[in-house]
Amino acid sequence: MNKPNTLLKVVSILYIIFSIISGIIIIVGSLGIGALLGGVAGDVGAGMAMAALFMVLSLVSVVLGLIAGFAGLKAENLKLCKTLAIILLVLAALGVVSNLADGENTVSTLISLVLPILYTVGVFKENN
Repeated sequence: MNKPNTLLKVVSILYIIFSIISGIIIIVGSLGIGALLGGVAGDVGAGMAMAALFMVLSLVSVVLGLIAGFAGLKAENLKLCKTLAIILLVLAALGVVSNLADGENTVSTLISLVLPILYTVGVFKENN
């Protein structure tokens, strides 16, 4: 078993922590958002369906973050870590583009790129 570099180890632990917190927030928040969307649309069932779709897409990112976190801590399968790093970086970039297009706060949006970038750097640093 390889011992991961400090950057990869710290970022992996952060990914695990933030993924767990995000998962809880997504599940709890989606229930309220579904009722709100349903109330606006006049059909609670449709609102819950839209919220379920958003929840599933968000949970995919959470699961990938958890896998990346545990894979980075072990640092055994660097090919998996590289693949996850690139996927998470692309997902974060898509989130940034989406948030900027919606007029969201630029600073907080750009901060969401920090963890995927650090994970990617840590994985490629581990390879050398």
